[in-house]
Amino acid sequence: MFAGTNAGNSYNNVVANEVLTKNPTIDVTANSVDCYVFASIDAANNNITIQDISKEWKKLETVGTTTYYVYAKDGTNPTLVEKSDKDQTLTALFTKVKVGDVTEDADLSADDIVIKASAVQAEKVDGVLSYSTDVQKAGLALLK
Repeated sequence: MFAGTNAGNSYNNVVANEVLTKNPTIDVTANSVDCYVFASIDAANNNITIQDISKEWKKLETVGTTTYYVYAKDGTNPTLVEKSDKDQTLTALFTKVKVGDVTEDADLSADDIVIKASAVQAEKVDGVLSYSTDVQKAGLALLK
């Protein structure tokens, strides 16, 4: 259902308290079934703060250092991503990260922010595709 990993951004000479541009997106590949898309962000490093989380990703819950989202174009209701003959790139999860006030030896490796995505086929209830607690549970389980 998902296209491959997109290339990340590169940074040189990052300084303390700098805000860096990020744009982690999720691609639903062409001809995927109608689905709901879920994402998780694990930001375990206290020296990096995620900023500007998109309003199109509705927060579902936070467990430990991981926060779980569902794609919700209106910011409230989970959005059905309908089958298309073209790849569909969803809105970036967030657009910025801020590096904390760190020393030279601080480890700010790429593994400090882990983003995962899952998609769950929409469920038919009385012949209509819909979002349900079962769909949500399945989407979150795939991320854990």
